[in-house]
Amino acid sequence: METTEIMDKKFDYACNQVKRLRERPTDAELLVLYGYYKQAILGDNPNPKPNILYLKERKKWNIWNDLKGLSTEQAKIEYYNQVQKLIVKYGTTALV
Repeated sequence: METTEIMDKKFDYACNQVKRLRERPTDAELLVLYGYYKQAILGDNPNPKPNILYLKERKKWNIWNDLKGLSTEQAKIEYYNQVQKLIVKYGTTALV
């Protein structure tokens, strides 16, 4: 099992790498990242479900709420793993 410090560094690395992808991920891929990110940073979703008229907000709420009970540590690991898959799929730009 990784230490919290290593996990936090991997999470921070993934957050930076996702900004450097050569192509924009699909909306579905971004939605998954959003859910893991919010769970990693804030934990369980405390917000009420948005009205059906707010489709985008409702999708984001649903993806985050589906992760209810997942620890922030595990959410960071899952976020990192998802970003690694996107790096393989899309590649990244070189650091300047």
